[in-house]
Amino acid sequence: MEEFKLRKKIFSNFIPNVKVKIVVSFGVNDARYIDNMNTPEISEEEFKRNFNLILNIFSNEKNFSIKEDLIILGPTKIDETLTLTWKGKNNRFWKNERISQFRDILKEFSEEHTLLFLDLFDLLQEEDLIDGLHPNPEGHEKIKNEVKNFLIKKKIF
Repeated sequence: MEEFKLRKKIFSNFIPNVKVKIVVSFGVNDARYIDNMNTPEISEEEFKRNFNLILNIFSNEKNFSIKEDLIILGPTKIDETLTLTWKGKNNRFWKNERISQFRDILKEFSEEHTLLFLDLFDLLQEEDLIDGLHPNPEGHEKIKNEVKNFLIKKKIF
């Protein structure tokens, strides 16, 4: 998606001159393989470029600071016993090892650029996932509480 369309999609629902905080989650979908474990959907370099593009879009918005108003959620662990045999669209597969690599990229980038990063990798357990990949209601509750505690600790709200 070209940058202009992405910028419009992200910021079209904002009320002018109202300060906002944006919480974004990255990594799990980007870390998937297609058809087999030798075919990642995107490379680590492409992941970095995509992340940079999104940060550039946020950086260019007036009344928005990526250092103060953007909270990056790291990806969560998945249940490989289910995701390695997931027969979803295009035979997609996930492994925690690759998700962890993408988490490390986000974490390092966040540290380098002094961005707010919340590591969720070890938060969820197998019983918190509805299908091995997506959080169930209890998993969402855990994520909500972790984000809430993070915002309080960082004195964001």
